[in-house]
Amino acid sequence: FFQFCAAGLEAFVAVAKGVMPCPVGRLVKRYTLFKWAYDNGHYNGNGLSHEAVSAIGRLGGVTGKWIGKNGSKIIEALKSGHPVIAHMGPGIFTKHGHYIVLKGVTDDGKILVNDPNSKSRTGKAYPLSTILSQSKTSSPFMICSPAN
Repeated sequence: FFQFCAAGLEAFVAVAKGVMPCPVGRLVKRYTLFKWAYDNGHYNGNGLSHEAVSAIGRLGGVTGKWIGKNGSKIIEALKSGHPVIAHMGPGIFTKHGHYIVLKGVTDDGKILVNDPNSKSRTGKAYPLSTILSQSKTSSPFMICSPAN
């Protein structure tokens, strides 16, 4: 069952380690985070829920707010240095469901992506319209900030 939630954990670890400095990135491995989520009732049997990703973030000093498919809020967050965890549905990034990290905006307005399941997609830029149209659920984007 670990395979079904690895992307959510990877997305959080990417935020914690590289995109936003925070102690959890240096201290915690994916399995430890998954075990914590499982032991605390955050694993739903088919991946990690948004609440699980948020709870794991809080453990590592990262707060997050889940928002709808609001492109201007996503761009504003990224330009302000706040990475965004995106819950993606079928399309370029997945056949079913998958978490990726949006990490910046190019000069031409495309979104830079860190995809935990793909080295070839990591570092590439995608049109915001593609990311919005392929996102999953009504509030698929978590804007990340360091906890105060």
